[in-house]
Amino acid sequence: MKFRFITLALLTFSTFASAQDQINKIKNAAEKYKDAFLSGDVSTTVSLMYYKYIGVHGGRDSLIRSIENDNKKNKAQNFKLKEITIGIPSQIVKYGDTSYSVVPEKVLIQLEQATYSVESTLLAISWDNGNKWEFAPTGDRKWLFSAIPAASKLELPELKQPQLVSISASDGSLPLTPSHGETTQMQYIGRRAIALVVVTRHKEFMADTNSMKLIKQDWIKSMDLGAFQPNPNDTVKYGRNAVNGVNRYIINDKKHPEAYLQISKAMPYIGPAKHND
Repeated sequence: MKFRFITLALLTFSTFASAQDQINKIKNAAEKYKDAFLSGDVSTTVSLMYYKYIGVHGGRDSLIRSIENDNKKNKAQNFKLKEITIGIPSQIVKYGDTSYSVVPEKVLIQLEQATYSVESTLLAISWDNGNKWEFAPTGDRKWLFSAIPAASKLELPELKQPQLVSISASDGSLPLTPSHGETTQMQYIGRRAIALVVVTRHKEFMADTNSMKLIKQDWIKSMDLGAFQPNPNDTVKYGRNAVNGVNRYIINDKKHPEAYLQISKAMPYIGPAKHND
């Protein structure tokens, strides 16, 4: 009887060790993917991507060209990936002959003088019992669930907006890129003009490059970075300035009640805000 228990314990430990080895293998592969992506080694990056993701982008050579072009555009717009931190992969789930694991990642993005943090995930996929793991981005859920139906059964976290981490400005004010002679209510992110909206006391105010100079960094409680996800409907409310998106600066009214008076005097009132949190 004791021998049976010992054998069962050894089998259980062996299974756990094997699963942990695979988790470590996934993380190591994800680290390699991250390092290649950050260093600009596009060939290695694509070699670690899921074959269906490569296929939908026209094949390996086409995807490499697309990523290289995106990198050039990002550089021209002062958009830089500063850091990617790979988290602990989830337990492996198997559907049919294919194994899956969700890999969390935290990305630091630098855009002009501002640094943003984005929490996202990679989907690790293996169809050869873990001998090789490939990765697919999970941002486009429509494509993901269509190309990989099993992904809809996995516990993928909700997509999150980038969060402001820091703004570099010597005088404590919000740094803005010069408006290049433009006098309309917009800010330039790299070479893209976006609309600026300040939210205080549940009201929206339209800002421009001059009025934004009165906003102090410690006034800001959070940001809604619509510049990353332009919404065509915003142009109805905010005009052509919103064609590339809207950045909303949410003011911490409880800590800085003085902000409202200055903002309401300096900026045109747009209308009630949906939230002021």
